[in-house]
Amino acid sequence: MIDERKGSVEQAYFEANRHGRLIKANKRFCRMFGFEEGEIEWHYVTDLCRNAKDWDNYVNSQMQPSTVLRMKNRKGRSFCCKLFTHLRQDGDGELRYDVSVHRVSATSPVVAAPAAFVESRVFLARCAHCGSQIRVESANEVRFRRVCDQCAAREYPEAYAIRCAQV
Repeated sequence: MIDERKGSVEQAYFEANRHGRLIKANKRFCRMFGFEEGEIEWHYVTDLCRNAKDWDNYVNSQMQPSTVLRMKNRKGRSFCCKLFTHLRQDGDGELRYDVSVHRVSATSPVVAAPAAFVESRVFLARCAHCGSQIRVESANEVRFRRVCDQCAAREYPEAYAIRCAQV
């Protein structure tokens, strides 16, 4: 998703894994935060937030498509940014955050979300036993250990039979 945006001059983009570790970023993002492109993989999104809990609060909430956070560059200078987040899963089923960063100043209006970031979301997790994909309700549930119905019936027959009887 981010590869076609790498040369973008107008918008800063980064990709992070479900733990908040930066995976990729375009040149605009690197300039905005004072990094070289090769250094990105050693940092977390929380390193760039003025208040470290801001990113965690944003991710643990119901993941609004956008939010305004106070970010800081490598030298510690803070500035206000609007983040547009797109959740997706890579080929391995891992949750990824594709984030567009727009710097907001007192004179500039808050920009609207790009059309590419407005869509319905489906969250999938991997079964802890067999590795098959399971549909879950929210991004928060992806972090929990899950078992598919077939593995639950095989591993926990007494609990699975009760659950099926209640439904």
